Amino acid sequence: MMGSSAPVSAANDMDDMFGDAPAAAPAAAPSMFAPETMGQEDNSLIEEWERKKREQLQQRREESAKKKSVAMEAGQKALEQFESKRKTDVDQAQLKNQRDEKDAISSMEAALKAGLVGKESWEKVMTYIDITSDPKRNNTIARMKSVLIAIKTAPPSENKNFGA
Repeated sequence: MMGSSAPVSAANDMDDMFGDAPAAAPAAAPSMFAPETMGQEDNSLIEEWERKKREQLQQRREESAKKKSVAMEAGQKALEQFESKRKTDVDQAQLKNQRDEKDAISSMEAALKAGLVGKESWEKVMTYIDITSDPKRNNTIARMKSVLIAIKTAPPSENKNFGA
């Protein structure tokens, strides 16, 4: 079998494309990007750029934090002003409503004391309703006011089937 193995290895040498290659690969030509060729000055340039970039980013962070704190303070002040103004407005509205309610109650009591006996029912109702114009409530009570004014000018006793 020994004799027959020699021709087989010769045939394998022909088929082996790396058969002629030496055991150690020759050193490749140095690349300009290889770490060995980068000089100390190249590293210092990159390190300098990175240092400057870190400083710029830190300055941006500080400026952003300052702007944010200023905006937060301004927002807090505006919110406090809004809340204080709202509170005073609500308090004033409550006082006005209380005064108006007292006035309305006193006028109704005065009308009842004056004696509405014998008056038309619509006249009694009119003493309980404020028919002065109020722009805030104008849309909501305009229809009722117009009906009451129509009744006042032309009482239902004169017009049969009023509103029907």
